[in-house]
Amino acid sequence: GGWADSELVENAFAYEKLDGTNLGVRDDGTAFGRRRKVGGRSYQKTSLEAAGVPSRAAVQKFKGALVETVALSRAENLPTLILYGELMCNPGRYGYEDRGMGGKWFCFGATLYNEGEDDGSSGSDGAEEERAALAERLRSHGILATTGKESRKVNIRLNPAFARIADRCGVPCAPLVDSGPLREIFLRRKEYMKSCRVEGLVLSSGGFLKKWKTDREDESQGPVLLAGILGDFPPWLLELAAVDIELTQCLSEVAGEAKPTRKALHEVRVKAKGGRKAPPPYNAAILDMAISSAMSKYDSLEVYFVREETKVIKEALVAEVAEDLSAETKEELKSIDRALGKLIGKRVGAWKMEAEPASRNNKG
Repeated sequence: GGWADSELVENAFAYEKLDGTNLGVRDDGTAFGRRRKVGGRSYQKTSLEAAGVPSRAAVQKFKGALVETVALSRAENLPTLILYGELMCNPGRYGYEDRGMGGKWFCFGATLYNEGEDDGSSGSDGAEEERAALAERLRSHGILATTGKESRKVNIRLNPAFARIADRCGVPCAPLVDSGPLREIFLRRKEYMKSCRVEGLVLSSGGFLKKWKTDREDESQGPVLLAGILGDFPPWLLELAAVDIELTQCLSEVAGEAKPTRKALHEVRVKAKGGRKAPPPYNAAILDMAISSAMSKYDSLEVYFVREETKVIKEALVAEVAEDLSAETKEELKSIDRALGKLIGKRVGAWKMEAEPASRNNKG
């Protein structure tokens, strides 16, 4: 999405967006991948022990440190805690291996929730008030905590205060890169982003959490729209319209040397105006790349077909691709779901055709 003027002057924190897969660890030691528990010693072809995924004791130590920080009477007064992080299952990307990050796990936030309220129930007004009070108490100690009626949880985002607690507990965090007014972060980190040595940055404050990707990773229509703004109007007119030319130029440079066609620009503008001829949410090639990347993190699809877990792997892949493409709208999610449904349907058909002759031979 875009950036509101109020967000651009808001103090924010930036940490490196890591290219792996999401893995959370609850305070009872249970690990969670995409919408399911993780069992065994590895996940996404990566050893959990070698990755340094926090143990039950480490997560409880973190929980105790939170209690100490906000001066609660005891740990039992704090809801269930899950530490979320990135499991670096793509060690060959962005120099992770050379940087000692390949195959490791890095925390980027946490969630606090009451057992029984994470199943879609709305929760009581009293519970909402308790969550709001807890989030406010955490914020008063410099911890970036947010909550809302829909989430039924207190979400804690990575910032220096969070990182200090994690460090005391031996929990490694994603690299913090910058902090300050959001506009200044954009301008300061232009060359850093243009180098494409990282996948991007995650930018967060109390009011937002968004991703800023390099031109290698940006699958949005943003580069086209930025190029159109800078190319179609003279500087004096942009200034008159209160367009931040310096910032727009910065974002455009990071997005890449996009030279969109008139048709592409027209499609983006029609979409922005709510017209009927809006293009598909994603270019087919970009969607294929995201799907291929997601599938590389899992065993072959046929393994899941044999286990009768076709629905499980589809849901996991949809979530993975949606995360990679920063999908938010219903149209974007439907586009991803349709593409994966079509691909998996074809693979299931081919798998069944291969399995039938083998079955007949065994009967014979």
